[in-house]
Amino acid sequence: GGVFFSGLRANYFGVSRDVPRALEMSDSMAPMAEKLPALGLVMHARRAAYAQASLQWAKAAQACRDAMQVYRKVGRRSLVPAMAVGAALNHHLAGQKDEVEEMVSLALEYREKETAKKWDPPDLYAFRLADWCRAGTWDPELELFQLMTVRQRSTLFMSPADVEVLLSRLQSMGETDGASADRRCQCLFLQAEIHRQMQNFDQGLTVCAEGLALESKLSEENRKYGWIQYMHYVSAACHFFSGNLKDAKDSLRKLDACSKSHELYFPLLFKTTQLNRRLGVEIKDTYLEISVSNRSKLTLEAAVPADVEAVDWDFTLEEFSIGFNATFVAKDGTSTMLQNIEKYDSSGGPVTGRFEPTSAGKLLLTFDNSFSILRGKTLLVRVQPDYLVLSPQ
Repeated sequence: GGVFFSGLRANYFGVSRDVPRALEMSDSMAPMAEKLPALGLVMHARRAAYAQASLQWAKAAQACRDAMQVYRKVGRRSLVPAMAVGAALNHHLAGQKDEVEEMVSLALEYREKETAKKWDPPDLYAFRLADWCRAGTWDPELELFQLMTVRQRSTLFMSPADVEVLLSRLQSMGETDGASADRRCQCLFLQAEIHRQMQNFDQGLTVCAEGLALESKLSEENRKYGWIQYMHYVSAACHFFSGNLKDAKDSLRKLDACSKSHELYFPLLFKTTQLNRRLGVEIKDTYLEISVSNRSKLTLEAAVPADVEAVDWDFTLEEFSIGFNATFVAKDGTSTMLQNIEKYDSSGGPVTGRFEPTSAGKLLLTFDNSFSILRGKTLLVRVQPDYLVLSPQ
């Protein structure tokens, strides 16, 4: 109970942008990670986010290392490279060159030892950064700022003064003599998202316009990162919250016309779906948005008539992880397990499944969040054919 409420208090201070008190509370919880390893990763990851929000790079690096050690002690390999490279990025900004080398080497060591392992996307991203580091082509400051803004959302905890420091730095990085269109666009996309988070909607629209004007100048390699698509979303959100509904719809239509093959597609899917619903815009693929509370399970049921040739399902998790299984119960009561995922991580992209029933029955999709002590989970779920209706069991 004490750990739970201490975590809630730390989070309250964080979202209130009182980072010093959030850090103080989180640091006081750190020793508990030894006794409660299941919570240790969450504790230390949040400590890292608060430290980054206050621009304390060395402290953030140590918190990343502490989180990584929790996994290493229990023999987990997944996410260790991602946490190691996360520590390396913070070490770089802290001017700790030896520690950068140590963490990058550790990440690459895991890849070399586990050649047969199917790594998750955060680890694959970490390997890419580690390779760029070795090649002398990485941009650790900009990569860390993107992690903070889009993935870890440390920027949501920043004080207004520190937000201005970050925005100023991003602006200067994009305006440096000789900066490529790719670098300028990435800096502008991050500035735009920070303005949206801070509800500076006019500034967000101005920055988006400047960034979107660079689309034709982007290299083919950097088009796949989704900066242009993200700025269309930010434009739509800024218009919406400014009361310009027509312009918001126009921005969403421009986003819908963009390529879906980019690295920010799934983080954007939730945001755009929610905004579309608020605007009343019809979207091509209709998903059901569900929430699964902490320490609970939720089962969705769809009646399947006898004449259906095949049933398809897919879902996307907003963040973190969740258990999942799909079961078909035939009309005669026979139950068949179709898919079972003990712990699906949101970074893995969408989950899809398909089944060809031989009789009428019902499809049960069960989402298991009973292992999560603190967090509820949000998902987008769909079954096809689209005349099948999902409803809570």
